[in-house]
Amino acid sequence: MKVIVEIEESDLKPTKICGKFLQAALATHFIHDSQVNRVLPYDERVLFVEVIDGSKCLKPHTRQKARGELIESEIQKLVPLDGRGITHYRLFFVGGEGGEQSLGRVGEAVSRFLDGA
Repeated sequence: MKVIVEIEESDLKPTKICGKFLQAALATHFIHDSQVNRVLPYDERVLFVEVIDGSKCLKPHTRQKARGELIESEIQKLVPLDGRGITHYRLFFVGGEGGEQSLGRVGEAVSRFLDGA
């Protein structure tokens, strides 16, 4: 497993964002709900991408974008945890005030990671 993409459609609660990341960061394998009999070991380098639905949380005159940037920055300082699991972390807002209007930048970040950048 090289890339994990988590899509958060509800809001930007730090407990949700950090909880999803921490659960994945503590693991060494990935099991998807649709394929419970298939265990995918993490690669040496693993990118965790958090995609937030900005239309639900990026409203005018709020600091949610800054909050998301702070969460991303702080998590990036922590990885990798104990030298294993997730090695890279990115957070993207798609939609909403100041968010990306498409998934293009998400795809670019994943491509750069897979290309070794």
